Amino acid sequence: MPLESRLINADVVPGIAINFPGVVKGSQAELSIKGSAHFAAASWKENGSGASLLLQLKQPVSYRLNYTEAGWQLTFGTLVQRLEFASTDRGPRVRLTLDGPSQPTVKYSSAEAAIIVTVSGATLAEGVAKELPGDGTYVTQVKAEQVGSEVRLTVKVPRSLAYHIQQTGATTWELAVALPTLVNKIVAIDPGHGAVDSGATGTLGWHEADYTHDIANRLRALLQQGGAKVVMTREYSSPPIQGPARAELVNQSGADLMISIHINSATNREARGMETWYYPRGDNERFARLVQDNLMAEFGSTWPNRGAKSGRYIICRDTLTTGAMAELGFISNVTDERLLFQPDIRQRIAQALFKAIEKYFAD
Repeated sequence: MPLESRLINADVVPGIAINFPGVVKGSQAELSIKGSAHFAAASWKENGSGASLLLQLKQPVSYRLNYTEAGWQLTFGTLVQRLEFASTDRGPRVRLTLDGPSQPTVKYSSAEAAIIVTVSGATLAEGVAKELPGDGTYVTQVKAEQVGSEVRLTVKVPRSLAYHIQQTGATTWELAVALPTLVNKIVAIDPGHGAVDSGATGTLGWHEADYTHDIANRLRALLQQGGAKVVMTREYSSPPIQGPARAELVNQSGADLMISIHINSATNREARGMETWYYPRGDNERFARLVQDNLMAEFGSTWPNRGAKSGRYIICRDTLTTGAMAELGFISNVTDERLLFQPDIRQRIAQALFKAIEKYFAD
């Protein structure tokens, strides 16, 4: 039997009227509503043209009325019919195909390290992929799940990235994750000391090179994850290579930026704090201040701020590209070294240096 349905305006909330033209309601057509997320009340109405089923809703929601083998079926909410991930030259894209109008919302969750897309009043259709792999660089995984009366997409990202959601068709949406500014940039990292020159020795048995190379490797991983190409002036076990030769290696690499990583030492064992050095030329001072500012934003309550300073250190003077040298605490100070000895502190230092590099290219 053909049916028709239309939205009606109830006294309290919107509702749906399903009309049965030329039909008389039988005595067996009873209604029962128990624990419904959508129905507030239901009733029959009869007139000379037929019968109508009036459904009062708790809140406005999209719906579909279609015929199945089991009979007529009323389905509430939007169906998420397809989920896709694509890696494009403009950045990663997560594409949603719905079966009706909807307005997905999006936010970033630092607790989950993910971009969360919510489609309210929606249901995952049969066969929709529940998990998709990302590109491994900007998006690590896409997960879809039904959470009550909404569909929730968790787009896992290795760090906070710019994003926006846009409608690409009547019922299609696309979450665009913006490419970071580091893509295809060449960054040179100069870890202080190494090989036979291990630098100063701290009170905990570690050498300066142990700290600088660990932080450098952590920074390299972050930069590569962000799409940058990384040049190392030396590895931990590299043969001895002096400042002019390292600067020449940076110059020959075509690096867009250079960061030299050192740990300070002083005969005055009370001396502590972080400082950043630059050679007064070009954009060096701006980059040095970005480095120092981001280190202090991360550790201002932990380490004294010794500021950004002008100097003639060889690695900064002879490197022709923009560069700076960060002195990350004093290995000769017990408090500073105890901090540096903690892996999570070294990771946070690498992240602060990463943010400074990213901001330099973004400005």
